[in-house]
Amino acid sequence: MDNGSIELLHFSDSIIVVAHKTDIFTLNRLVKIATILLQIGLESQFAMKGAIARGKITFDPVDQLYFGQALVDAYLMEEKLKFSGSRI
Repeated sequence: MDNGSIELLHFSDSIIVVAHKTDIFTLNRLVKIATILLQIGLESQFAMKGAIARGKITFDPVDQLYFGQALVDAYLMEEKLKFSGSRI
């Protein structure tokens, strides 16, 4: 994230991770970010679910405008996930 290839955005109850490059280094960082987010959620006993989609999106973080087919695809995939659990 320090070299500008990845940005974290958030609105409402969503976190969006945007990668500006498509190289293996950036993919590796995306996987690490997803792992850290899930680890923090588990440690905090905070339920999370999500999806990853590839494609172009347009965003304006100042005005909180986000749109694009990748965002729609991730939303639709996330909606199909059915999770239920209980405390151990």
